[in-house]
Amino acid sequence: MKKQVVDSLKVISEITKLEAFDGNNFKRWKERVLPTLEFTEIDRVLYEPKPEEDPKNIAKWEKTNKLCVHTIKCGLSNKLFDNYYHFTCAKDLWDELNGRYGFEDESAKKFATVKFMSFQMVEEKIVSSQIEDFQKLVSDLAKEGDVLRERFVAHGLVFKLPNSWKEYKHRYSHHRTYLNLQQIIIDIQIEETNTMSEKVFRVKEFTSKANIVEGGPSRPPQHNKKHDFKGKGKIHNKNGPNPQIQKKKGNCFICGKVGHYAATCRVKGNFNNNKNNNKGSTSNKANVVQTEEIIAVVVCEAHLVTKVKGWVVDSACTRHIGAFKEEFSSYTPMAEGTECVYVGDNRSVPVSGKGKILLKLTSGKTLSLNNVLHVPHFCHNLISVHLLGKAGIKVLFDGGIVTLTKNEVFVGKGYDDEGLFVLNVDQVINEKGSSSCAYCKVEFNQLSNWFYSVTNLLVI
Repeated sequence: MKKQVVDSLKVISEITKLEAFDGNNFKRWKERVLPTLEFTEIDRVLYEPKPEEDPKNIAKWEKTNKLCVHTIKCGLSNKLFDNYYHFTCAKDLWDELNGRYGFEDESAKKFATVKFMSFQMVEEKIVSSQIEDFQKLVSDLAKEGDVLRERFVAHGLVFKLPNSWKEYKHRYSHHRTYLNLQQIIIDIQIEETNTMSEKVFRVKEFTSKANIVEGGPSRPPQHNKKHDFKGKGKIHNKNGPNPQIQKKKGNCFICGKVGHYAATCRVKGNFNNNKNNNKGSTSNKANVVQTEEIIAVVVCEAHLVTKVKGWVVDSACTRHIGAFKEEFSSYTPMAEGTECVYVGDNRSVPVSGKGKILLKLTSGKTLSLNNVLHVPHFCHNLISVHLLGKAGIKVLFDGGIVTLTKNEVFVGKGYDDEGLFVLNVDQVINEKGSSSCAYCKVEFNQLSNWFYSVTNLLVI
């Protein structure tokens, strides 16, 4: 008897510590009260009817019922206590509360489902904090009885990322190994940290470059201003011939070509044809810039000594060029002097042959390059952006990354490597006897099968 009284006092003490129920969040309050009632086994009066025969059992039931009613009323707010103080049966009181406030459970379940389906991360907030909001929505669904599979939650998290994570979504779609939810969260956090660090580095780099003053014409001293003005007047003499507007006859004596002046020759370097033009020029650095634009197409020839087996996406070349004969799946040799290619430094390089090259990209797709010229003198393999565009492949250069898409479907990508955009190639297929259809088979995640309805062999 004494033990029962002590247990009853403990139950009442625990109930009073709980937040009083004021009509909101009934399910949460219910889950807190029921374990407390079960602690002393007084919850049985909520499910067992009152005995009718044994007087001893009747007295025990009534005492337990009274304690249970008092315990439940202690967990109500003052407003609700005034509404339910007249109840003397614990089962009637409990059923009344369930009938009055239990309906909100179903509406809360629907509301949690709607919130989960409509949730979408935004650019203005940090992704890590929005992941916590996403996990809370998943937890709310689990509380309502809708337990989602971990793989479904993981896929849903990736595709609820902001639009700026489009590249990450494409990379995840091509990922062949399964990552659980925790691994994906860690991967996203690492990606976000790297992106933020890269942005900070770019801002610092831009700020440092903005403070650099490029070399230009030096300003003459103020005390010589009058003298310089007279000197310039002598150069632009209206009575005499103007060398800058005089019509050119014959070839340029610097490069030997027809159609331009020696003063405007793009390959003149630091050469000055006369003193008058030297005074009127802005700076020798302008000539350097023009020369760099000319050799930009074959910058690898100017800087590389050894050959590198990489595939460079080049926006200036008009043909696909392969430097390694062993990479051709089909090859037709050409006689020396039959065909040649012209590079930006006014040189012509002979073509040894041409053929077809199959590139299996890291995305799983196979890129078929037709009529590729074999030029052994080149240090890099070149992929023409012009020919990619004619084949319907869109090439986007953005933030040190080049992305290839066709009909809004991801094809492949590459990264900036010392000024050259190198395509991510898994392997070069050079089995001459195999059918090209053998390279079309690519296994994808079952969830993303609808995304790859197009063929995986792209012929260019």
